[in-house]
Amino acid sequence: MRMAALLFALVFLIAATGHAQAGFLIPAIVAAIGLTGVAASVATFIGTVALSVGISWAASKLMPKPDQAKAAGGVELDIRIDAELPQSLLVGRAVTAGSLIYAETYGKREEIDNSDMIEVISIADHPCEGLVKVFVAEKEATLTPAGSGIPGQWWGPLAQSRGDTVNGYNNKLAIKFYDGSQTTADPFAVAAVGNHPERPWTSAFIGRGTTYARVHSIYGATLVPGPMRWRFVVDGIRLYDPRKDTTVGGSGSHRFGTLSTHEFTANLAVIAYNILRGIRVLDVNGVAQHFYGLEGTAAANLPLDNWFAAMNECDATVDGEPQFHGGAEISVDTEPLEAIRQMLSAMDGRLTEIGGVYKLYVGVPGVPVFAIDDDVIRANEGDEFRPIMPLEQRVNHVTGSYTSPEDGWIPKVAPSRRVIEWEE
Repeated sequence: MRMAALLFALVFLIAATGHAQAGFLIPAIVAAIGLTGVAASVATFIGTVALSVGISWAASKLMPKPDQAKAAGGVELDIRIDAELPQSLLVGRAVTAGSLIYAETYGKREEIDNSDMIEVISIADHPCEGLVKVFVAEKEATLTPAGSGIPGQWWGPLAQSRGDTVNGYNNKLAIKFYDGSQTTADPFAVAAVGNHPERPWTSAFIGRGTTYARVHSIYGATLVPGPMRWRFVVDGIRLYDPRKDTTVGGSGSHRFGTLSTHEFTANLAVIAYNILRGIRVLDVNGVAQHFYGLEGTAAANLPLDNWFAAMNECDATVDGEPQFHGGAEISVDTEPLEAIRQMLSAMDGRLTEIGGVYKLYVGVPGVPVFAIDDDVIRANEGDEFRPIMPLEQRVNHVTGSYTSPEDGWIPKVAPSRRVIEWEE
């Protein structure tokens, strides 16, 4: 039945289009329908010789919509395709697959129509510090800078605007990263599909204040048989660190009300502080607007002696690295407290709130502030001690999960930690 349905769909589409090859589109359709073996081979052959359909239609119809509400933080490894996705915030150093906001095929190479494809992938809805790494098809990519070592047709101004080429793909993949400070549209996309009859990417598509990547792919049956799977490791938004503000007892030029003085940080306590004070971004007129977190929290509600200590504890060096640094992609529909809870679990932190005053305690417990002895225990009241706990409360080994940057940031299960004496 599935084979018959596919053939019917292909015949319908063939009747509505001209005869052409569409290398980028066919494998995705076959895979999405779930055909394998001979059925897949036949379907691919029929589609390859006679189908030409815009990639934007395929993306919107074939890709499942993700759940809009997701847990704060974590790693999002699958690209999202949904016009109603909430805006996203990148804090610290984080990895994301981004969300596809535009995809279109064009051109003809070696008698193959739609041989080239432009993809625009949104990474964050605010300016970011910069791109750290790129992964393609689960492997870390090595990039050749724009315009260098590219043969023939890419020499000249076009080579520079195409972006960095991805090594190992015979010049069939290139990427250009925009950190959100751009003031003009991507010139390569404008030149390639600016005159597209249905879905042009024009010079008006600047993406002010948005961090995104523009990808150019050239179809190849072996190397680039379809849209590639991308992941981006990015240093996220610049934040305010009160320790670097001389006006509040720190040392430096940071000012909470002046976003241009802020700097990138992966310090989890600094990130939590900014969420509680409210993270802002500049609008198109250069005016700071609230973006995420609590809005209008007074500085006095976060006592700096307490927060300085927590931030310094996060920066403490352990095995040559900062003790509690990290990053996350946060959907703006995530409750700020939930986002902070995730950070607390990563820095062994406890957040207290009394009368609107927030205090953060990080790391191992501090020195005792109160002591008791037998003289303060009531002798005429009973006590109860159960040396043997119920089975569900006994713990003799622990495990966890972590992300592995060396393997494309894929979550893995950590080896269990055991105490043989407890087991015995």
